[in-house]
Amino acid sequence: MPVVVTWDPSKDFKHLEKELYKNFVRHNCATKSETKEETTKETTWKPTADIYSEAEHYIISVDLPGVSKENISLTFEKGILTLRGERIQQQKEKTVRNEKQFGAFERKFKMTTEIQSESITAEFSNGELLITVPKKASEERVITISNN
Repeated sequence: MPVVVTWDPSKDFKHLEKELYKNFVRHNCATKSETKEETTKETTWKPTADIYSEAEHYIISVDLPGVSKENISLTFEKGILTLRGERIQQQKEKTVRNEKQFGAFERKFKMTTEIQSESITAEFSNGELLITVPKKASEERVITISNN
């Protein structure tokens, strides 16, 4: 007796997408920096970041769980804020599954507005790096209109 089975093509695509992504991440995980410049060190993962614009400054929040403060560097040069670091894998004897990404990382943030680079600050707590980038005060002036 024949059995009628409904075919759901989206199920096949979801499975294919998972397999492609898994293989891509495992074998081709090196990335280029976001400013299209070559990175100085091959990166293996990219931490997530949120950027907030407030009246007097930008706040950049970067998730860095498992990264120690000593393995993070932050520089500012030619309008680009560069965050580099490394998350070191702790070897466990009987690892059954490992989904965390380890190794070097780099993020570059191009600052499109005038900022006070000498006043950039950063705080690292509970796996979150908070970078405060002060904006330059706009020089507002009144322009007098003369009669010709």
